[in-house]
Amino acid sequence: MLTPAGTLGTRLRLLALSAAAVALVLPATPAGATDLATTASCAVKPTTVTKPTVKKPAAKKPTVKKPAAKKPTAKKPAAKKPTAKKPATKKPAATKPSVVKRSVVAHVAKAPVATKAVTKKPLPKPLAKKPLVKKPLVKKPLVKKPLVKKPVTKAPVAPRTSACPLPVIPVVAGALAAQPGPVSAPVDRPLVPSVQPLGRTLASYFGIHGAPDGSAQRGFGSVRLWDTGTTWNDLEPAQGVWNWAPLDAAVADAQARGYSPMLVLGQTPTWASSNPSAPGYGDVAGASVPPADLGQWTAYVSAVASRYKGRIAGYEMWNEPNFVGDYWHGTEQQLATLTSLAHDAVKAADPKALVISPGFATRTRGQQGWLFRYLDAVDASDLDVVSLHLYPMPQQTPEVAAAQLQSVVDALRSRGISKPVWNTEVNYGVTGGTADAVPVPDPMGGAYIVRTLLADRAAGIDRVFWYRWGVSRILGIGVYGDASGLTPAAQAWFHVAGWLTHSVLVGCTTQGEVKACTLRPDGGGWAQVLWSTGGDHTLRAPAATTGTVGIDGSTASVAPGAPVTVTGVPVLVAGGGAHLGTLATELPN
Repeated sequence: MLTPAGTLGTRLRLLALSAAAVALVLPATPAGATDLATTASCAVKPTTVTKPTVKKPAAKKPTVKKPAAKKPTAKKPAAKKPTAKKPATKKPAATKPSVVKRSVVAHVAKAPVATKAVTKKPLPKPLAKKPLVKKPLVKKPLVKKPLVKKPVTKAPVAPRTSACPLPVIPVVAGALAAQPGPVSAPVDRPLVPSVQPLGRTLASYFGIHGAPDGSAQRGFGSVRLWDTGTTWNDLEPAQGVWNWAPLDAAVADAQARGYSPMLVLGQTPTWASSNPSAPGYGDVAGASVPPADLGQWTAYVSAVASRYKGRIAGYEMWNEPNFVGDYWHGTEQQLATLTSLAHDAVKAADPKALVISPGFATRTRGQQGWLFRYLDAVDASDLDVVSLHLYPMPQQTPEVAAAQLQSVVDALRSRGISKPVWNTEVNYGVTGGTADAVPVPDPMGGAYIVRTLLADRAAGIDRVFWYRWGVSRILGIGVYGDASGLTPAAQAWFHVAGWLTHSVLVGCTTQGEVKACTLRPDGGGWAQVLWSTGGDHTLRAPAATTGTVGIDGSTASVAPGAPVTVTGVPVLVAGGGAHLGTLATELPN
């Protein structure tokens, strides 16, 4: 938890006092250290204050427009040209040519002499062209007008120069005192609806693919049954012939571990396919298209939901139908129809089971467009949960994945859809398909995991399923254990899971490149997890700080006012009576 110094620190104390909060005493900033607020948006303030002063001289530039107004004096030389007409007035015949100009043909015959005057007067006309050539030179003031763009009064980027927003110190249910700030996105206003208790993180939030070994299984509470030999094609290889063994074993294993399982439906058997020659997942011909008889789909879903009533928590409609692979080659409308039929079948067999949308890839515009068309085709009442696969592009960060979530949320809101969201597949460095991933080296692999779990929970996401337990060349981060113990990434998963399940998550904030998520540990005190999305920052520890905890479980004592270095690897700063040893070793529930 880091708070602003100086004037903004005074404002914070005033705000805390006015809210009947526990005021934090902000010691003087040590040499070389800066404050969270001044490190970010407030740091721009002094520079922007000077800009408005520059705007005033810019205001004098409109006076430049006045000299531009003096150029109409250039029209006076044009007025001198009528003096050329005065010699014409000396010739009475000069008035006739004006008539001759109106009816040249008629008067040429009557006054040939006038025609001579006419032929002579076309000569002054080219003289008239000269002023026209000079007038385009009047475009110079136009050149000066683009200079007026200097009031690039976009400098009224004054919204940015406005005073830094005061820290928000919300009170969360269950907390006995004001929360440490600043918190700009408290969990009582999440991005998506959450069914979990306010500020709390249940064990089911931590999902996995695969089967963690030994004590590692304690770090998870949900499992997604995919790549487990449990597709429709696996379960019903021939019409009416059922092979329940793979799914029986997977569900039994999940129950033994205390996990909440969800099953991915789909992958049509060749015998039921509407196009048996279509390419399919796992080289199963016809698996990527709807069945020829939709009644076969309903029968399949009903059989599964009836057999596993009360044991499978939810059913996902299909895997990545909008990915360029061979998972799905049907249309959005066809998949919406299968969703509706599956909803009715599941609810009839197991009313408490959840109907989950297909797991949609979201990292390209094309994938998002496909998802949006599905949302237009489906009846939203057929869905209990929206499932997303928030993989960013290789070499991109968790914050990019968060931007994908925002795009989908905007699309849901514009359609009046308000549903819980699950992140049912995520990893980093993934290029797609079976291509080799871009490795994310330690300690950044663990850093990405911590940043993902904190940001997703603060946004209201109810479950995150890591893909997957084990090591694979197509995955940038390996979460697993071996003879030497857990990988650093797996250790980071365990530590952040412990922080979240044994604390109230108050909310998160962003100050420039620095991000912070505030916690209220169940054992008392406060904690704030900090990281940077850019360069390193040196901040100062606030009053009552006792120390820090790393994502590897390491601890260090830190005195109030001492500098704290914030990098891309998150660090937990604790104080107010929070016990460092507990925060460093506590396992998730």
